[in-house]
Amino acid sequence: GEAFLAPYFRKLLLEGARYHRLDQQITTAGVLIDRGWAEVLAEVGASISWSIDGATRETYEKIRFPAKYDRLLQSLDCVREAYAKRGRALRMDLCACVMRSNCGELEAFLPFAKAHGFVSVGFFPMFSTPYGDNAENIFAGGSPAAAAAIVRLETSRLPILREAEALGITLHWYLPK
Repeated sequence: GEAFLAPYFRKLLLEGARYHRLDQQITTAGVLIDRGWAEVLAEVGASISWSIDGATRETYEKIRFPAKYDRLLQSLDCVREAYAKRGRALRMDLCACVMRSNCGELEAFLPFAKAHGFVSVGFFPMFSTPYGDNAENIFAGGSPAAAAAIVRLETSRLPILREAEALGITLHWYLPK
């Protein structure tokens, strides 16, 4: 679930910071991070993996409805500013579930990641939803459309990898062949 919804999460982060060899890593959609949360994250020096399934406003808001793209950008800004203010190193990774709505724009994640301070981008397959609606699942076998989407993804892998290298971003490609 979303860690920032847990009422005890702030206390947990601060308690964890007392153990100097403990590396706190958080996975989040990020839209609940405001200046206050960003200050806590910077105080404890947490690494953050952001779950962002759309690099463009249109795709992001379609997939993450009712989340707003501008709110995501504000959260990213708050975190970068809070870490910079404290002079702390910030490690941010971007994780994207690849699906029908975003599979044609994976290249767009790289300039987005570079512009917002991410050190890596990971592409993961979206296999199913908790609601049983698999219309977004391009990895379900059997359909010619799914097979064609997978072929397109595989042929785009090398150019995307080269672009990531040129931008200094580590690419993690976990998509099936």
